[in-house]
Amino acid sequence: NKLAPLDWQEIAKFIPSKNDYFRESSYESIHGVMHSLRVLVFAGLLSNSNNLSKKSTLAVLEAAKHHDTCRLNDKKDSGHGKRASEKVKDTLTKKIIAEHDSNNVPEIIELKIFRMADALDRFRLPSEHWFPKPEFLDDYSKSLIETAKYFVCKSEKLFISGVPPEIAVKRTAVELGLVKNA
Repeated sequence: NKLAPLDWQEIAKFIPSKNDYFRESSYESIHGVMHSLRVLVFAGLLSNSNNLSKKSTLAVLEAAKHHDTCRLNDKKDSGHGKRASEKVKDTLTKKIIAEHDSNNVPEIIELKIFRMADALDRFRLPSEHWFPKPEFLDDYSKSLIETAKYFVCKSEKLFISGVPPEIAVKRTAVELGLVKNA
């Protein structure tokens, strides 16, 4: 059930900067860069496990970069996906971002994969009712649940102790065997 680790350099190409966020204060929020970095890792793993084409994988990773960058707040922010989708040109990426926060049943595999990647990072949220629902995950995603819990806790602990976001997530992902240290 274990896949080869991702190449961190491929993930690093999609790390959002403070300037990518509608509100600069969102960069370190609950929907900020730490969340985006972990979603990037899960998006890469799930794209690989589903044998997505390079084009589809790039669309899912680009969606991971931008999906929460246009939030107006960290609560229920209907329409944040649609706002963020305006930042990209690629039609597939635009669709993934625009629909990631809707309740529609995913029509395309790329959206389903993205939603699973985003859901696996829900362990950062303060209530169990927001945690990923197994019925919305495929078998490989379900096998990552305990890894996801540890990934969130350990990377956040490193970040709180003063380790920069990219290094905190990369260090934890390497420790878990999710990415290769490059």
